[in-house]
Amino acid sequence: MQIATLNQIRAARALLGWTQQDLARAAKLSLAAVNNLERDASNPRLRTLTQIQSALEAHGLEFQNGPGVRLRGEIFNITTLDNGDIYQQLFADILQTCIAQNFAGACYMNVKDDDFASNSLEAFRASARDLRRHSLCERVLVEEGDKNLMFPPDITHYRWLPKALFGISPFALYGTKLALLLWGPPSRAVIIESPSVAASYARQFEFFWQQSKDPPFSKKELFEISEKLLPL
Repeated sequence: MQIATLNQIRAARALLGWTQQDLARAAKLSLAAVNNLERDASNPRLRTLTQIQSALEAHGLEFQNGPGVRLRGEIFNITTLDNGDIYQQLFADILQTCIAQNFAGACYMNVKDDDFASNSLEAFRASARDLRRHSLCERVLVEEGDKNLMFPPDITHYRWLPKALFGISPFALYGTKLALLLWGPPSRAVIIESPSVAASYARQFEFFWQQSKDPPFSKKELFEISEKLLPL
């Protein structure tokens, strides 16, 4: 039996719309074991990989030679960004995809702007300028109480997600693509291109968007916060 790679496991979990806790439960592992594996924080045992693969295959997934994962007869294109400035590469892909697919802007969930910016401040700043130049506007769900709202309100609509709903697996959704964000170290992004997966995550995002609320700041205050944190 071909043993699934870590990237395939991350992608497979995303395809099913599972949390790490869902995967841990299905594979009869601890949440810490799954979290450490996906972060590549330890060398996984063969038995652990086999348990996870068996659990995923039991729910209709097939692992292909190379990076592919198949679900219900569909093969998904998977790209991993793990060399160089991955945030610059990710933001470039988001911009190109949104323009090509006429998408209004990316949707982010379970993210913290200071985590993003601490990895690549210049890429963050360049992305903000690109969004403004192309009249794109992103939607971002951050944890309730998070005041590190770096992007100005003309290009980013932030909403506070209740702490009980805020997760540990950040992702970006744009067009027909889903990017799973791994802060690291090392930082990585796994991009899955699939209309069905993107549609599934879009429904999830919209549900949580409705459960969230706007931060208690005026538009002027949001501009001031942004200018202080990320001068453009």
